[in-house]
Amino acid sequence: MAIEMSSSCLKKFVIGFCLTIEISCVSRTEELNDMPEVPKLVIKPVAVSTIVARKGTFASEIITNGKVYASHLADVRPEISEKINHIYVRNGDLVRKNQILASLDDSELKIKLQRAVYALDKSYIDLEDRLIDFGYRLKDTAGIPKSILRIAKVKSGHNEALYDFLDIKREIDKTKIVAPIDGRVMNLNFQTQNYIERSAKFCSVISDGDMLVDFNVLQGEYPLISKGTMIEVAPFGTAKFHRGKISDINPMIDNAGLIRITGIIANSGQFLNGMAVSIILKKRIEDKFVVPKSAIVKRQNRELVFLKHSDKAKWQYVVTGLQNENEVTIESGVRSGDTIITGNNLTLVHDSKVKTTE
Repeated sequence: MAIEMSSSCLKKFVIGFCLTIEISCVSRTEELNDMPEVPKLVIKPVAVSTIVARKGTFASEIITNGKVYASHLADVRPEISEKINHIYVRNGDLVRKNQILASLDDSELKIKLQRAVYALDKSYIDLEDRLIDFGYRLKDTAGIPKSILRIAKVKSGHNEALYDFLDIKREIDKTKIVAPIDGRVMNLNFQTQNYIERSAKFCSVISDGDMLVDFNVLQGEYPLISKGTMIEVAPFGTAKFHRGKISDINPMIDNAGLIRITGIIANSGQFLNGMAVSIILKKRIEDKFVVPKSAIVKRQNRELVFLKHSDKAKWQYVVTGLQNENEVTIESGVRSGDTIITGNNLTLVHDSKVKTTE
C-alpha cells in the first residue's frame, strides 16, 4: 500500500514538472516573439574619385635656394695716391661708362705741368738752334732728313721735355676717377677730403640689368637639367616669381654630392646683388604615367594605389618616380587604361566596395 502511494506521488511530480517546463517555454517563446527585429548589417560602398591611367607630359620641378649676383662687377681704384677733392655720386646711383665719379687734388700736378710746359717751350728754342747749325729751320720739318732731325732733338733735350710733359698730363688725367662700365654705384665708403692710396678700392660699379643666379642641385637631379632649362626666381619672403633660364652647368660634383648651376634672369629692380632667393626649376618630360599625389597611399612602408575593378577597390603596389607640388609619376605597377582611385582612398582596404562620384 505504501509502495502504491509512492508511485502515485512520483507520477504526479513528473507530470507537474513537465507542465512547468512547457509553460516556461511557451512564455519564453512569447517574449522572443515580442522583441523587435534586429536589422541586417549593410555595408555601403565608398564614394571615390578616379582617373584613367594614360601616359602624358610631366612638369618636373626642383625646388632649391641660392643667391643672385650682378652679371658684371668692376672695382674702381685710383691710379695715384692723393686727397679726394670732390665726390659726384652716391651708392645706388646709375652711371655711364667713363662718367667722372670723383676728382682728386691736382694742385701739385698742375705746378709740375707748368714747369713741364716751360721746359718743353725751351726745348723748342734749343731744337731750332741745333737745326740752324745743320742749315735748316724748324718750320722746314718736312724737308729735314730724319737722321738730322733725330740728332737735333736729342742734343736739344726736346724728346726728354716732351715725354716729361706727357707724363705729367697723364698723371693729371688720373686725378679723375671714372666709371669703368655702365651700371650702379656700390660700396662707396669714402668722403670728400679723405686721402686714398693708389689701387685702394674707391667703390664698385655693378651692371644689374641682368642678374646671375647661383645655386646647387643634387647629382640625382642632373638628368632633369640642361642649358636653357627654365627657372623661376623669387626673393626670400615673397611669392612673386620671375622667369629666367640656366646659362652654365659646372661639370663636376663636389664632396657633398652637389652640382653648381648658374642661371640668368632679367632685373627690373626687384633683385639686389647678393640677395638670397628661392628657385624652382621646371622641365617637361614626356611619356609618363602622371597621377595626383592624393592617389598614392603608404601601407607597411610601401607605396600603393587602389585600382577600381567593377565595384571593388584592388590594392596594387607601385614604384613612383618624379614629383612636383601636386603630381607624381608612376614608373611601374599600373597599365594604360587602369582606373586609379585618387580621392577618399585613405580608409580603403583590398576588395572594399566603391562607387565613383559624379
